[in-house]
Amino acid sequence: MTVTLGAYLKSLREIAGFSLRVVEGMTDISNGYLSLLEHDRIKSPSPNVLAALAKCYGADYGALMQLAGYPVPGSPRPLPQGTTFFHGVEQLTSAEREEIQEIIALKLRLRRESLG
Repeated sequence: MTVTLGAYLKSLREIAGFSLRVVEGMTDISNGYLSLLEHDRIKSPSPNVLAALAKCYGADYGALMQLAGYPVPGSPRPLPQGTTFFHGVEQLTSAEREEIQEIIALKLRLRRESLG
């Protein structure tokens, strides 16, 4: 399973249960720009945009930076677009993948709640 920055951002937003307009309100990034990001029409948004989205979604800023092609200190090399996450996921059934997605959604929700 490969993921682009846009697909990853869209999945983070959907897991959080946010609409594009909600994210716009939380980040001051226009919903049109967010849509372009999610559809991979913009591949390397500014670090400030990525920082705002990482905070909004409770995501790892370094991972977003790597997916956007930026070098990250302490990382051996940036992750190329289409990097495979969760090796072996293709061997799981769709029900097993859904279960893992639900666990991730729960973890993200708990993180957001703990951050206030």
